[in-house]
Amino acid sequence: MYTKRLVNKKIENFSTNELFEIINTSKDSENIYSAEKELKRRNLNETELISAKTEYKQYEKMIENRKTEPLTFSEWFSFFFILIKTRKFYSPNDDFMDSELERFRTYGFETKFKQARQAYYLGILFFLIIMPIWIFLIIHWTK
Repeated sequence: MYTKRLVNKKIENFSTNELFEIINTSKDSENIYSAEKELKRRNLNETELISAKTEYKQYEKMIENRKTEPLTFSEWFSFFFILIKTRKFYSPNDDFMDSELERFRTYGFETKFKQARQAYYLGILFFLIIMPIWIFLIIHWTK
């Protein structure tokens, strides 16, 4: 899948894997032609080309594995308990949760994206259930 992370990059700066990705998945013939032209310009000999194709197949497997890779416990934990919008200290306009969800979406972590949203909503539900219990206990303990 020719993703948006490649759109703003100059063709000369693409890795060989990214060029193969464009050739194999792009629907735009102009992009395919540019990628093929760039591959020819690099003057790869036969063994380098075979090696690059093998590397691309491994890259494709990694991309496929990303789709089904689940959240780690620490990632799930952070989405469950960090319900409030938290700004990163180095960028006041960048929210942790939004940036992580955007990263999951951009780089093809489909399962992680779904699980992160589920953990967030379960966290909200947990706090909506637990808050009245805490208030009830506090009121009865202070009497």
